[in-house]
Amino acid sequence: VHALVRGLGVADARLDWPNDLVVRGAKLAGVLAESRALEPAHCVIGIGLDVAQRVFPEELVRERAVTSLALEG
Repeated sequence: VHALVRGLGVADARLDWPNDLVVRGAKLAGVLAESRALEPAHCVIGIGLDVAQRVFPEELVRERAVTSLALEG
């Protein structure tokens, strides 16, 4: 995701350990891995990337700075 976003021209994108991609401190993407202790063991991995969103819910904005590919040009 980092390489993709940088390839799209978002040069300021950087990884924020452990699972976020940020641009100038604003979250652009995140990765979530969740495991289950089943037989056999299972792991689900999800990637969230804000693409076209230009307005974010107020409760999310209060929690942290966020951005999208649309806002980054």
